Amino acid sequence: DILLAIAGTESNFSNDSKSDKGAVGIMQMTRNTAYDSHFRLQKKDKNTFDFDKIKDLKTNIDNAGRIIANLSKRHQNVIEMILSAYNGGRRAATAWRAYKSGSKLDRDGNPAPKLPEETKNYVEKCMKLYKIYKDVQKTEKT
Repeated sequence: DILLAIAGTESNFSNDSKSDKGAVGIMQMTRNTAYDSHFRLQKKDKNTFDFDKIKDLKTNIDNAGRIIANLSKRHQNVIEMILSAYNGGRRAATAWRAYKSGSKLDRDGNPAPKLPEETKNYVEKCMKLYKIYKDVQKTEKT
């Protein structure tokens, strides 16, 4: 469900999609994100990384799935936190937590970063799609 919401938001389900920032594929993977998935999450040799492979649909989704699984563990399966981190990284996730709690401080008592408007809009759009997919699943099960 979360992968569907991300794919719909990131690329409108187009694997040919490419962003201004160089993100590619249905899940809009950047070179750094793909490298991180390849090396850190899959424990593969750094020398075997080939960014062109990330354009393959299955590879793109598989890498995003690994990243989402990792973010799910890090953020205790809180979907909005996972989405904010996927979109804007750790700093955006910290900002999202502060935004949702109404706090101006992070968990350590330091000033929380400002939540980027792009991340706020991204999470809201993903959540709308996520809820739609969940409702469809409930309907199909009955």
